[in-house]
Amino acid sequence: MNTHPVLPPACRAGAKVARGFRRLIAATTFLGVSLLSLAQTPQHYETIYNNSLQGLWLDASWGTTNNFSADPRGRTGQAIEVRINDGWSAFSLVEDWHAPRNNFFNECLQIEFEIYLESDSQNTAALEFSLWDAEGTPIALPNFIAGWAAMTNAQRYGRWHHVSLNLASLNPAAAGFKRLGWRDSSGSAGQHFRLAAVRIGWSNDTTPPTATLGTLTLDYDQLTLPFTTNEGTNFRVEYGYSNYNQTYDGTADWGTRHTAVLNNLTLGSTLQYRIVAMHHRNDPAATPGQAVITGTYFIVDPPPPTTATITITANPAAARPISPWIYGLNPDPTNVGLRNIPLTRSGGNRLTAYNWETNASNAGKDWLYQNDDYLGGGNLPAEVIRPNVVENRNAGRATIVSLQMQGYVAGDKAGPVSLTDPARFTTRLKQVLYKKPSAFTLSPSTTDASVYMDEFLWNLDRRVTNSTTGGTATTIYTDPIAPVFLSLDNEPELWHDTHPEIQGSTLVTPATLISKSIALSRAIKDLAPAAKTFGPVNYGFMGLYNWQDSAGFSSSYWFVDRYLAELKAASDAYGRRLLDVYDFHWYPETYPGSGTRINWLDSAELSPAQIQAIVQNPRSLWDPTFVEPDNWIVGTLGNQPIRILSRLQEKIAAL
Repeated sequence: MNTHPVLPPACRAGAKVARGFRRLIAATTFLGVSLLSLAQTPQHYETIYNNSLQGLWLDASWGTTNNFSADPRGRTGQAIEVRINDGWSAFSLVEDWHAPRNNFFNECLQIEFEIYLESDSQNTAALEFSLWDAEGTPIALPNFIAGWAAMTNAQRYGRWHHVSLNLASLNPAAAGFKRLGWRDSSGSAGQHFRLAAVRIGWSNDTTPPTATLGTLTLDYDQLTLPFTTNEGTNFRVEYGYSNYNQTYDGTADWGTRHTAVLNNLTLGSTLQYRIVAMHHRNDPAATPGQAVITGTYFIVDPPPPTTATITITANPAAARPISPWIYGLNPDPTNVGLRNIPLTRSGGNRLTAYNWETNASNAGKDWLYQNDDYLGGGNLPAEVIRPNVVENRNAGRATIVSLQMQGYVAGDKAGPVSLTDPARFTTRLKQVLYKKPSAFTLSPSTTDASVYMDEFLWNLDRRVTNSTTGGTATTIYTDPIAPVFLSLDNEPELWHDTHPEIQGSTLVTPATLISKSIALSRAIKDLAPAAKTFGPVNYGFMGLYNWQDSAGFSSSYWFVDRYLAELKAASDAYGRRLLDVYDFHWYPETYPGSGTRINWLDSAELSPAQIQAIVQNPRSLWDPTFVEPDNWIVGTLGNQPIRILSRLQEKIAAL
């Protein structure tokens, strides 16, 4: 049992990743125990699990079956029993999804737990422990149960092993963590084990940080002060001209590389500044250690700029119309303070398994493969989608609505769906059929085995327009001002990763995806011939290029080429265009200075190189002269400009 005191959540301190761990001494091991011991025993412990989950800790597992009140196999109290059912899945615990990371390495020294390996456990040596959000190195079971290689099976299985890991051995790259887990690294799963007495050991950090000033730069009335700290800190800069009467507050990211930018400074004056970097302490009564840098800088009053002449030439003869829906937004624009948005989209991972009849959906990999009512809508058919369409039409906005093409959707709102239950396709899911063989109804059956896409579109039209008439005529799909466009699902080349509960673990083949696209598009056009279809909704470049490294594609023959050719052939046979818009998602793949991907740059202050990478990145959409630095797609294309829009336009024009 855990005889240590249970204290408030621990380790909420700045991230001194290295210093606290240099006290690590040699590992001491004996049968059943792995102890990477510290020169000083942790002063405090935070309990994560002791008979039950403690504090704000939650289950964040996927592809596993867990029992948090299991038989403790000879211990007192209760244990967690875990079966990893699917390859690459994990038993994971997280401390409050919605709170910032709050366990920091300057005070968090070790993780301890008891583990019991069941005799039927498979691929046990492929079980690895890691701190998921600390970007470190996982530790495989043979390394966290020392002496594993020399043990007999009787010594390995059917007994408890005490594990005490110094967190430095995980080589964390982040300031701290809030999520930890035990994961199958073999791709084959089968691990079966129990856990008990999971806790974090931590000690008070009384050593203040140190700070080193970089090179200051002045841009007219803006002074940039870069500095580094030997551990993660928060900071502030106090500054003024004869005192420190102004303050710049640094962001609370507990990083080690910091930049403060002071604006609107007085030209021709000497600025004095004081940088105060503070690590965080768990004890609210403790004073954070500080590093202080002081200095002065003369704010030069530059000569007036020279006059420049700029000439803009417009050629009216070269003008052409631009779609009114060229710009749009994924979220509801009323929630982000933007106006005059001409287009919004209802889409994303959740919509792939959305059941329009009941408004149930499945979270997929994002959350426990869970069927639930997360999207809202109650029990009125299509009510998740209808309000957004109505709001958009009232504002003169178009809407992209994602349809369900994969083949299955949530059949209930009853929680996680087991990936290993073969009966789930009939007991927990509903089959998607594109065309209903009987008459449409505003009250579709929720007890049958199927949902129908053409009936969904018919219902949405009737509910948006408050029409109760029969027939098949539709209006919202041909509205000239605020039409509803129809997207053929979402990122299908990732279904096996985002939604294995409906797709399984195998990548959908190009042939299957194209066949589904043709069938659903025909169903749409049969109902609403003038409706605009968007597909295939690729997730990014590798989907466009070779469908996640699928065979048969090359630098001169992309997946795009095959998709377009086969959709055109099907359109010719059908007698009407089946695909109206080539729909793909494009996330920046630029890592300035081989550092952080630009869409992950969230610091309040960015370096000039990072700013330029963000500003210049859109040129890869269109510019035939722009070879984007630090972008791996450029290398894939033979160090040529990406110009993805013009490339796709050329492929369309070549049909």
